[in-house]
Amino acid sequence: MAMDDTGSNRPHLAEWPYNSNESFAFGDRLRAALDAFGPLCVGIDPHPAILNELSLGDTLKGLEHFVDLVISGADKRVGIIKPQVAFFERFGSRGMAILEDLTQRARGLGLLVIADAKRGDIDTTLQGYADAWLRPDSPFYCDALTLSPYLGVNSLKPAFATAFTNGKGLFVLAATSNPEAAELQQSFTSKNTRLSSDVASQVAEWNLRGKVLEYQIARGLTGISDEDLSHWRSTGYFDDYVPHEFLTFTDAVRARWIRARLETGANPAEIAQDLSSNRPRVPASREVESWERSVALAPTDVLKKFASDNDSVIKLGYWGLYDAVVGAARPKLGPFGVVVGATIDPIRVQQTLSDLAVGDYPLPILAPGFGAQGAELSDIKRIFGSRSSDVVANVSRAILRHGLSGIGRSIDELNAELTAVKSN
Repeated sequence: MAMDDTGSNRPHLAEWPYNSNESFAFGDRLRAALDAFGPLCVGIDPHPAILNELSLGDTLKGLEHFVDLVISGADKRVGIIKPQVAFFERFGSRGMAILEDLTQRARGLGLLVIADAKRGDIDTTLQGYADAWLRPDSPFYCDALTLSPYLGVNSLKPAFATAFTNGKGLFVLAATSNPEAAELQQSFTSKNTRLSSDVASQVAEWNLRGKVLEYQIARGLTGISDEDLSHWRSTGYFDDYVPHEFLTFTDAVRARWIRARLETGANPAEIAQDLSSNRPRVPASREVESWERSVALAPTDVLKKFASDNDSVIKLGYWGLYDAVVGAARPKLGPFGVVVGATIDPIRVQQTLSDLAVGDYPLPILAPGFGAQGAELSDIKRIFGSRSSDVVANVSRAILRHGLSGIGRSIDELNAELTAVKSN
C-alpha cells in the first residue's frame, strides 16, 4: 500500500477493538497487527555506539530523545515494536523508568510491545519475572515477553499460565543467530531430536494440546482463587502440593481435596501427611458431573473423557475440546511462539520448525536479524517457507538508514520491500 510521509494511508490499531484489549488473546491481536501493517517489527535498540553515532550522547537524555523519535516514526506505520530491555536496564532505575514510559505510550498508540528481556529461571523466580511483565498492575506491562528455555521448557510454566490468564504472549528462544549458540541448539536430545526443534515443539504443545485450556477449566471447576493458594502455602505444609498456578487437572483436584479437608477441621500437618502417602488422582466421572452442575462449563461427555484420560485432548482434537468447553471463537494465531534468527542457515530454520504440527493454531515466529544484521526482507519466504505469513520480522538499525529525521521514510521503504515480496 502506498503511503505519504505521515503514514496516514495505513490503518491505526488504536481505532480497532483489537488494540490492546485484554479480552482478545495475544494471538488475535498479533494477527490483527500483521494483517493491518504487515510483518515489520521495529526493534528499539539504543546501543551506546548508536546513541553516540547519532550525536545524541550515551546519556539518559540521549536515550529519551532516541525513544521519542523511534516511537513517532513507528506510529501508524507498523503494528509491533520490540524494545531491547538490556539497553534500558544499563541506566538503572532511571533507564527502566524511560522503558516504562515507552511501553505505556506505545500501547496507548495501539502498538503491540514485545519486551525483549530473555528471562529464564526456576519456577518461583520465573513467576516473579512473569509478574513484572505480564500482569495488569505491572509498570512494565507489555503484550509479549521473550524467554530463555535452557533451564528446561517446563521451567517456564508460570509464565505460560500468567500470560494466558492475562491475554499475553511469549516468544521462547529456539534457534538464535549468534555463532556461540549453534553447538548447543543443534545438539541432539535423548529423544534423538535437535534441541532447537524440541524447544519449538514443546512451545507448540502449549498452543496445540490444550495445556492452557486445561489450566483454564481446572480453575473454573474448582473455584479456588490465588488467595486460597497463597494462604495454604503460607502454612508451610503444602509447598510440594499446591502450585502457584493451576496447570493440570491433578493440581486442581489436589487443591480441591485440601480445601475440603480444611473445611472439615483437619489440621494442615495431617493433610500433608495424607498427601505424601496417597496423592489424589484425577476425579472419576461422577465428580466431574458434580462439578459441571455447579459451574455449567461444559457437556458432561467432554469432561468425562478429559478427566479419565489427560491425553484425550489430543484424541478429541484441540479445537473440538475448545469449542465444546469454552464456546469461544478460535484464535487466529497461537499466543506462544519461538525466536528463530533470520540470519541462520535456512536449512537450520527448517530443521527447527519441520516437526511442528501447527494445525488450526499457527505458531508465531519472532525473527530478529533482518536489515543491517544481514538478512534481507526480500528473502523472508526463502528463509521461512510456508511459515512466512506467521513471521514477525524485526529490524533495528535499518530504520536509521536516513538518519534520525528520516526514521519514518526508512520504515516506509522497509514496508515496501515486504509488500513487494507478498505480491510476488
